[in-house]
Amino acid sequence: MKLKLFMLALLVSAASFCSAQGTQKTFTTCTSTDTVKQVFRGDTVIINCNNAYIINQSILNNYQRSLRSNASCTDIIKTYAALSNTQDSQIMEQNQRFEDLKLKFDSLSNNTDSFLVSTQGSLGQLNDNLGSVSMKLEETKQLLVNTQNLLIKEKENLWKQRLRWGVGGFGVGLAATTLLFLAAR
Repeated sequence: MKLKLFMLALLVSAASFCSAQGTQKTFTTCTSTDTVKQVFRGDTVIINCNNAYIINQSILNNYQRSLRSNASCTDIIKTYAALSNTQDSQIMEQNQRFEDLKLKFDSLSNNTDSFLVSTQGSLGQLNDNLGSVSMKLEETKQLLVNTQNLLIKEKENLWKQRLRWGVGGFGVGLAATTLLFLAAR
């Protein structure tokens, strides 16, 4: 009987040892900041995250009280985060506008450069043409001066030419009259 009692005591002790071991708790949610798992004495904890913090009930109560009492700070932080996001989106939008304007400016600059090159070529051709026209005008001016000088000389020689014609006509008339006079005699 003593043996049976001893066996019964051993069985009760083993049963109480097994029940004191508790249950197995596994942490698999690693991305959320508010994951709280409650564990008890004797529980086995398996952490499948990079890190985890274990705090007792009184510290958890203090933490939750602080969160409730600082709700306005939480609202301020949320508002700040929203403003920061708005500012970031506006900065991204302004950067996109800047890039668009930069592309337009670069295109305008390239078009202006090609226009200037084309205009310089046209101005060079125009300058060559104007030089050629200027030379032709100088030649024409020289021809006009020569023609004017010839006209002046012709005007000066006109009375001499008329005199020659007059003397020649007088001489021919005199010769014809003399021949008629001699032939009539």
